[in-house]
Amino acid sequence: MAIIAVVLLLFSGLAATATAASQNTTSPANAASSRPDKPVERHTSTTVYGWVSQNYLAAHPQYLRSQAAKVGATVAPSAVTPQSAFTCDGPVCIDVQGSGLKVNQWNTTATGNVGCSEASYIRNGATVFVSDSICPSGSGSGVYYYYTNPNTTYPNNTKLCNVWEWFVGYPCANVHR
Repeated sequence: MAIIAVVLLLFSGLAATATAASQNTTSPANAASSRPDKPVERHTSTTVYGWVSQNYLAAHPQYLRSQAAKVGATVAPSAVTPQSAFTCDGPVCIDVQGSGLKVNQWNTTATGNVGCSEASYIRNGATVFVSDSICPSGSGSGVYYYYTNPNTTYPNNTKLCNVWEWFVGYPCANVHR
């Protein structure tokens, strides 16, 4: 008789747990889908790069500025100074900041989600650097970014451009006195 009572008690406890779980509308899967995608971030002393979803940016509008600040960069267009350039060609943008022939920051972004992508830095038509592959953490649209702080002086009329793998767009900026 005692065994039957224990079995009934265990069964009623399991049934109560199952009923409570079925009434819980915030299951871990539902909670995860309502949260913005987690950003992908990498950085060194002179670069910071990654991908961030549009949903995350909507919830954290200062995210890209905080990433840029890690390498002493600012984010255009609101921070554009007189001798700097910010331009986009489709979803790909370039942001070059400096004074005269000295470039303090050479940043690039691409908006969308094409899976893993790499940023190429191009000077006078020749590729001078290709970033590590940057892979999104989610399937929605987002911003790929690569911010760098080269502190380099270029010859007058040097043409700096960026391109991202799998994106259409080739924005450029001219370095001049």
